[in-house]
Parts: sequence; C-alpha cells; structure tokens
Amino acid sequence: MACFFIAFAIRLFYVVELEERWYFADTAHYDLAAQHLIKGEGFGPSLHFFDDYSYYCLEPVYPLYLAALYQVFGRSFLAVRISQVFLSILQIYLLFLITRKWFSSRSARMVALFCAVYPFFIFIAGLLYVTQLFTLLLISAVWGFVQFLDKRTFRWLVFAFAFLTLAALARPIILPSIPFFLLFVMLEKNSSWLLRLKNIVVALGIVVLVLLPWSIRNYKVFGILAPGRACLAEAKILDMAYARIERPKILDQPFFQHDSFSLLLEENDGNMQWLCFLDGEPLIRLNSKEKNIFNSDSLYCGLMFKGGIKNKINRFVAGQKYSDFLPETQIQSDSFTGEIIHSDSVAVQEAALVSYGKAEDWRYKALFKRPVQANYFYIDYPDSITPRQVRNIAIWIGLEKPALSANGYMIWLHPWLEADLWSVHNGKPFQSVPVEKDFLQREPATLSKIFKDYPVEFLTRHFWREFRNFWSPYVTRISTRSERPNRTLQIFSFVFFLPVLLFFPVGIWFKRREWRKLFLLLIPVICSSIGYSVYFTEIRYRIPVEGFVIILAFYGIENIFFKKRRTL
Repeated sequence: MACFFIAFAIRLFYVVELEERWYFADTAHYDLAAQHLIKGEGFGPSLHFFDDYSYYCLEPVYPLYLAALYQVFGRSFLAVRISQVFLSILQIYLLFLITRKWFSSRSARMVALFCAVYPFFIFIAGLLYVTQLFTLLLISAVWGFVQFLDKRTFRWLVFAFAFLTLAALARPIILPSIPFFLLFVMLEKNSSWLLRLKNIVVALGIVVLVLLPWSIRNYKVFGILAPGRACLAEAKILDMAYARIERPKILDQPFFQHDSFSLLLEENDGNMQWLCFLDGEPLIRLNSKEKNIFNSDSLYCGLMFKGGIKNKINRFVAGQKYSDFLPETQIQSDSFTGEIIHSDSVAVQEAALVSYGKAEDWRYKALFKRPVQANYFYIDYPDSITPRQVRNIAIWIGLEKPALSANGYMIWLHPWLEADLWSVHNGKPFQSVPVEKDFLQREPATLSKIFKDYPVEFLTRHFWREFRNFWSPYVTRISTRSERPNRTLQIFSFVFFLPVLLFFPVGIWFKRREWRKLFLLLIPVICSSIGYSVYFTEIRYRIPVEGFVIILAFYGIENIFFKKRRTL
C-alpha cells in the first residue's frame, strides 16, 4: 500500500505546482466543447478548423469528462488535474492486479513501485489532455479481458468491450485492435464453439452500441462516417510522407515535363491570393495570412536564380491580365527585352535570361529598372530544362526599389508541382511566409495511393523511422516537431525507460508458453506502435501502452535476477 501513497503524494505535489493553463493545442478544443456541453449547446463550434469545419470535430470522451468536472467544480484546471491523479492511482492498481493474477506477487509489487515513480505516468496525470483518461480506459479493458478469461461470464465480456470501445472514442488509434480482441475471445479454449460465437455476437453488439451515436452525429454534421474524429490531420501527414518519398525521384528525372509557369495576383479584403498556373492550367492557390503585404510603391519585379547549375529561361513577362483565359501574347506587359538590372553572372540574350553562377545561393538576380503595374507574371521554360533547374528559379515581386539588394517576396515552383512564398531581405530569401494552399490538380495522398506507388520506400523511409522513434528512449518529440525536449527529460527517459525496453523482450521470452495471456497484453502495444508509425509518433502516444511493457519487463527481471538466485 505504501507505493500507492507515494504515487499519490508525488502526483498531487506535481499538479499543484503546475500553472493554471494548458500545454497542448487540442486542449483548447476539448475545453471549449466542455463549456458548450454544460450550457446544453452540444459540443459547440470548431475552434481551429473554421475554414474546413464549423463544428467540433474531435473525439467526444474527454470533453464529456471535462464537462462533468466543470459542472461540479466549475472551470478549474486544478480540479481536472487532481481528478486525473486519482485516475493515475487506479491505473497503477489495475496494472498491479493484472501482474499479480497472471505473473507473480513479486513482479506485481515491483510494477506498482516502478509505476508510482515513473516520470511519464506522473507527467500525464497533470496533462490537460486525453492521454491519462485513455490510458485508464485501455488498461480497464485489458483487466476486463483478464477477468473474462478467468470467470467466463458475459458481465466481464461486456465490461471489457465497453471500456475498449470507450477508449477508441477517446483515441481512435486503438480501433484496429478490436478485431484482435475478438480473435482473443474466439481462441478461448475452454468453451464450446457455440458459446464462443455467442460471445462474439455480444461483443460486436457492445462495440456497435457504443460507437454508433457518435458515428451518426459525425455523419449528420460532416457527411463522414467516422467513429472518432471527423477532422483528420492524418491526411496532411500522409501528404508529407508521400512528398518525402516522391521529391527525390522527381528531382532526378532528366527533363521537366512542362513548358511554362505563371502567377495571377488577386486581392480579397487586403489578403493576397496567388493563383499559380502550369502550362496555362490552374495548379495551386496560395492564400496569404498576412494583410497588405504589398504597398502602393511595391511596383518592381524580376527573377532570382539559385546558383550551382547553369540555368536558362526563354522569356519572362510581367503585366496586367484581366482574364484567366487571355493568352500571354495579348497581355499588356513588359519583358526582359527592355532595360534591366542584373547580377554579373546573369546574361541577357534578347528575351532570354541565362544564369551561370556556381555558388549555391540566391545571389543571381535580374529586375526591371522601371516600375511595372503587374498582377500577372509568366515564365517560359526551354525544352531542355531539368527539375533541379526549375527549382532554382523564383519570381521576385513586391520590390520597393530597383536594386539587387531590395526587399520583397519570391514565389518559386517546385518540380513536384507545389509553390512557396518567401520574404526577401536585402536581396536574399529570409523566411517562409505562412500561406494556405489550395491544390487544384493534386489529389491528397492516401494509404492505398502510397502503397500502390511507393510501398518499399514508405516502409523503409517513413514507417520504420516513425516506429523507431516510437520506441526510442531518446525523446525527439513531445507534441510537435519544433519542440526540443530538455536535458532533464532525456536523462529521465534513459534512466527509466531504457531498462524497461531492454527487459521487455526478456519477459516475452519467459511468458512465451502462455501465449494467450501474452497475446492479450501485446495487442494494444503492437496496434498502437504500428498505427502511429503509419502516420506520426510522439512520446505521449507511447505512454498509454507502456504499462503492459512494464509488466513484461519486470517479469523478465524477476526471472533473471530473483528466480536464478533462489535456485542457487
């Protein structure tokens, strides 16, 4: 019992010291939804997805949990955190019961003591996020299956699948594990096939009953039959994974398969919108999030070249265009046949422009000497241009003076048919300008598309890297790619998680003959690690299944150090 008091004291001290604020963006969604729930207004509007979603589109379980607490204690983050301290203690107790029932009392005591001081379990108790609740729901489901295997009653079967499905409504990543838990029920050897079939029917009924209300709600609101969240950021992650695989292959192609790239500037209430064309066909729209980035004096424009390889364009045009369908030959325009300013390593050959600088930076430029009233810019590529050469050309716009060191913006086309907007300071690219991108030709990447086009590359260059990160004791991500874990966290991770990781396979080896019990504990571990690795992994995604890893690790430790000593 002492370890539970230790666990409670540590967690209570930790959460009381935390600031009255949240640390992860999704908490804002949950918090707002909870406030609307207690007002009887449903889950309310979407918070950060106004452009795509008008209504709350995440999972329902944590907002309901918050709403219940807000109703009793008011909107108090401290009250939420203290409640999660109790959830954490219950989580440790269930892990203790599972270990004692299926392994040994010694292993159970070691597991409980370790979990009491395990930094990551302390961390999630104070997190205003779904992780602690999801962890408890998942461990409760496994405890239900442990009891069902022992007592074989419908009550524990209903308990197990109800908590498992609630866990899926908290974090949908566990949904693919449901068929494997059904298989676990089917493999129960001390029952007749008829009874096993009845158990499966009951289990499926529980799953449907729990998932159906939220699935119907999402279908009515969003037109998507989603049992978890309707706004799937995973699509963007798959796009990034697909691009990471596709881009090197495109860059290595011998020729760029298109003839021209052009831009049309549109202004909407001070916001700039750039419609990008490829061979005259709409490709992508860049919607600037910055208002009035060009002023009335920003009338100079030109081209920027990145060196390292010789580059050439046949013609560059800047002018006025009043119709998307007006041919370039009919545009009131200026081209580089007039007076221009250019770098030493840029040559003008009639309307053509050639860059032959060898330094690999954006120091090679050409721009008009006089201002140009232009909302349209057009580049005509030579037939022999390569993808790498295309990527080394940018349209330089919004300049306030005709100088190679001017400030402004550049838009450049990538050969994988995407464009970016950058600010330029003193004639050099400074930083990326935030834009919303509307792809007009490219379909979003899907798992089926990735496995169809690049199955080996996806597994070796994306999945394996994320899977390795999921299990790494070196913490690279907490919530986003930009956050860098501090040194203290790295030390805690190596001291506490590395031994668990090393002894985890040892425990599997010693439990291998009781494969049904082993299978049950490994289902959530395998499904979570594989499921997240398909998309994106962070340390907080691993924490909910670490309890099962800890159980097997300490069972391995007991068999190596304690049973051997007793034998001697």
